[in-house]
Amino acid sequence: MAISNEKVLEFVRRNPIGVICGIISLGLGVGYYFRADLNDSADAELTAKSADSDRYSKNIQNAGGLGSPELKENHESLGAANRQITARLVRTQFAVNYGYFEKICADTGAKKITLNQAAASNAAKAVPKGGFVPVGFTFVVQGTYGQILSVLYRLENGEHFSRVLTAAVTKGVAAGPGSDLLTLNLSLELLGLQQ
Repeated sequence: MAISNEKVLEFVRRNPIGVICGIISLGLGVGYYFRADLNDSADAELTAKSADSDRYSKNIQNAGGLGSPELKENHESLGAANRQITARLVRTQFAVNYGYFEKICADTGAKKITLNQAAASNAAKAVPKGGFVPVGFTFVVQGTYGQILSVLYRLENGEHFSRVLTAAVTKGVAAGPGSDLLTLNLSLELLGLQQ
């Protein structure tokens, strides 16, 4: 039994809705077949977004809600701590740094023999602007045992963050017999800000 074109056209004319629905169903079936692999990636994306949503909800809940006083207080305290840290950083300006060491000597009564600021190292030069960089110094002072300890204490607990690399204490160079003067030779770094 052969089907002719005329019979097909006659069937389409008598059943236009059924034929259109059949063509649409066939098209959807083909489309689903070729797009079925996207379901896995869509499911994975949905799972990831759901996990993110849960995490954000827990963070907001633990923070006491958006705009909570605790969150504002924490932000303000972190800002204050950051301002304190920034205030304690040195700059690479020798005159300002020289004044810091002069003040330590004046406060302790020790006599400054030498103060040299080391040139920036290659590693420090590679630090981007605004980054933290160590600023090296060689500092030699002379004084009594108490004055030397006071200098070390003021460097350790002073205005700037410091790290002593090497320290040597010897009997004072200009000290005569029976003198109690000592010489402190320090190599140290102060935490600075790259400019």
